[in-house]
Amino acid sequence: MQEVKNEDCYYLPIRSFGDFIITASIIKFNSIRKIPIILPDYLMELFNAIDGGRFFDIKDTISLTNQPALFEMYKVKDRENIKRLIIDMGTLYKKLNSSKHYLLDFRSRRLSYVKAKLSWPGTNQNMYASKCKLFEKHYSLSNLSPFPEIIMPSGKLNKVVIFPESRVKDKEIGSKLIHQIIESFDSKFIVARFSKQRSEENMITYSNFTELINIINEADLVISADSLPYHLANFYGKPHFVIYKKTKHFNKNFMTDFMMVNKCYSIIDSDDYSNVFLDLNLILG
Repeated sequence: MQEVKNEDCYYLPIRSFGDFIITASIIKFNSIRKIPIILPDYLMELFNAIDGGRFFDIKDTISLTNQPALFEMYKVKDRENIKRLIIDMGTLYKKLNSSKHYLLDFRSRRLSYVKAKLSWPGTNQNMYASKCKLFEKHYSLSNLSPFPEIIMPSGKLNKVVIFPESRVKDKEIGSKLIHQIIESFDSKFIVARFSKQRSEENMITYSNFTELINIINEADLVISADSLPYHLANFYGKPHFVIYKKTKHFNKNFMTDFMMVNKCYSIIDSDDYSNVFLDLNLILG
C-alpha cells in the first residue's frame, strides 16, 4: 500500500456523481491509503452507499447544491439559476483556503476567483488515466492503474439490466431501442428506472444509491446510458455496455478500459440502431 504524503492537498469533488466514482475507483483498485477529501453535502448519500470511508478521509464538508451551477452555465438563464450560481461561488470563496491545494474533477476558469491553488485532470484525455496522473503528481504516488480486471461475459446471460436514464435527458436510451434490444436477444432483460412506481413490463425500480448498487451487483451485464450506473458497474467489477447518443454532451474521454478494450459501447446519432445490435451481438450472441 502506497503512502499519501501531501496532507495539504485535498480532493474536492464538485461536479458530478460519476466523476466522484471514477476517483473512488482509482483509490480502490490501487489500494492507496485514504485520500483527504472536502466532501460536498450532496455527495454524502453516495459516499455512504459505497462505504466511502474506506477510500477517503473527510477533512471537512461543504454545502453546495446538487451539481453546482458553475459547471452548468448553460442552465444559468433565469433568476433561480443565477441565484444558485451566486450562492455556490460565494460558498467556495469563503470555504477554500488560499494556502491549501485542491484537486478538482474538471477544469473551470470561473473558479480562479477563489484564489486557492487548484489542479484538475488533463483535458482531451481519458478521465480515468488522467486522474491517475493527477494523484501520482500531488500525492507522490507512482504507476497507478485506473482499471480493474473485469471478465468479459460469455454464453447466455441470466440477468441483463438496462439503465436507460440520465440526468441529461439528451443522453437517455429511448423506449423504442430498449424494446428492440429485448426482442432481439435470448437473455433475460430487466429495465431499471429511478422511480417508486413500476409502470412497464420487465421493470424494476430504485429510489436511492444503495438500491441502485444492489441491482448492479446482481446483474451479469449492465447496459447503460452515458450516466452514473456504468461507472458504478466498473467500480464493482461488473461487465458494462454503454449506448451513447451523439449530442453536444457526448464525450468519449469518460470511457472505462473495459469498454475500450472489448468494444462495449455504441454511438447512435439517428434512428438507425444497426450498430448497437452488431456491438451487442459480440456479447449476447
